Amino acid sequence: MALTVPRREHPALRCVSTALLLAAIALPGATGCRNERPTMPPDADLWRAADLPYLNVGTSLEAIAFDGNAGYILGSGLAKAGTDYLLLARDTSGHWLQRRLADPPDNAVLVDLAAGATGVVVGGHLQQDLEPCLVHDERNELAASIARAGIGIAVIDGDDALMIAGGQAVGGALWLSRAPGTWSVEATPLSATHAGGFADVFVAGERAWACGYDEGSDTPPLVLALDPAAGTWSRVPLGEGILGRTLRCVAARDDGTLLLGGLADGGSGSAQPFLRLREPGGGWVDLEIPDVAFLGSINDLQPAADGAWYAACGGTTGAGTDGLATILRVSGREVSAELTPFHGAIRQLGRDAGGLLHAVGCRITSGGGLHQPLLLTRN
Repeated sequence: MALTVPRREHPALRCVSTALLLAAIALPGATGCRNERPTMPPDADLWRAADLPYLNVGTSLEAIAFDGNAGYILGSGLAKAGTDYLLLARDTSGHWLQRRLADPPDNAVLVDLAAGATGVVVGGHLQQDLEPCLVHDERNELAASIARAGIGIAVIDGDDALMIAGGQAVGGALWLSRAPGTWSVEATPLSATHAGGFADVFVAGERAWACGYDEGSDTPPLVLALDPAAGTWSRVPLGEGILGRTLRCVAARDDGTLLLGGLADGGSGSAQPFLRLREPGGGWVDLEIPDVAFLGSINDLQPAADGAWYAACGGTTGAGTDGLATILRVSGREVSAELTPFHGAIRQLGRDAGGLLHAVGCRITSGGGLHQPLLLTRN
């Protein structure tokens, strides 16, 4: 469906005080029913709260993506589908300003985005629709909404040369784009008669990985890797101890190192975050996470130029409770927290052309449980 791109203007917007945001992420008093508290990191000034336009209380920032220094943030609020989204774009001065998409479908719920040289691509699902999987692509002069069967698109990553969207459907939903506005459905080794889906995709040049689940498999958690020469997807062996885990994110390096994150079933309905590393030529190793009992799920992973990895943490543990939020740094096999854990979630991480790391999410107020939007940048 071709849609007209409206003229976009930047209204005057009031900025949220950095000082207030820094105060907001401090952990209030107790962390639960126990008297223990999570560890305070040695350097609490590694991440600073960035200025945002004035945003309504109840807004949560869900995703961030860059193409060069052009950046976009997707958020959600309390309104109805079709208007229940927030889009921020970074201007040439580094300020974040509110924008609007070019007429997304009225029944769309948008959950993730990726950035191209000429615009943004968002993914999600359509409510009460026969073809609910949705990608809304604004990289052409006329925006295009592509809808297909399934449950919904959950994640998008990549750039104009290679962009991948993943979601839930019978046999899984994995779409590929090598040109703005053009998307093809990928063949995968998932069961064609059972539900399957992808919680994360990671694109690096011509290579890509996707993680999720396959209900028709003996080992439901799965990671697929794209062979750039053959253009086919194949399963990555995950080793022993993978059962009972929910994969939520995957990232890779050029040397073949893989890092997985998500939630591991601890029995009796409890779950804890995990990080699982595979180095070139080696097997899988579970990394020790500090204060793991306090924290929510690992939600996103981002490799950095210095050889370290960063992990976004927080939100639901899958056991009816919310764990605390922080940002973890993985150096070799050592894991450390870079933020004092707080009530809320770090949803996603992004890196701009200058190498700066950015994190988006929300803080949850201790009184009313309201979401306060949060954008952090690493110094």
